[in-house]
Amino acid sequence: MVALILGILIGLFVGPRSALLVEAADVVGNMWLNALRMTVIPLVFTLLVVGIGKAASMARAGRMTARAILFMIFILWCSSAMAALLTPALLEFFPLDGDAAAALRSALGTAGPPGEVPPFSEFLRALIPTNAIAAAAEDAVLPLMIFALAFAFAITRLPTRKG
Repeated sequence: MVALILGILIGLFVGPRSALLVEAADVVGNMWLNALRMTVIPLVFTLLVVGIGKAASMARAGRMTARAILFMIFILWCSSAMAALLTPALLEFFPLDGDAAAALRSALGTAGPPGEVPPFSEFLRALIPTNAIAAAAEDAVLPLMIFALAFAFAITRLPTRKG
């Protein structure tokens, strides 16, 4: 916490006057973020594979586990629906003040127009990666997750090894 506060203070008072310090902080920050991104892909992949394998083995163990999984899916669905319904109501109840809205408009006013939206069929084609390693290298997380799901479900169909 002390390092965070010290970094904020140095950035506030010394940063604007020192281009070298800003460049050094940019390089170190990008290295840190790249190191974090490098670990996320393997973690997401393995967590999905292991989680589905565990859920499948638990589902084979009894009906109680299957009901628990279905109940968790139901809870996730309900929380998504509740968020979709309550978020607009909360935004109406707690509106954005004028200064914040003006700042948001000015920040977004410099953005260029959005590009052409590809057809939905292209989105569907891009969901299944032809090369899982290339998808991981390009940070295409959604196709990689779909590959991990398919891989995990395929592993659950393998015969159990005895002795």
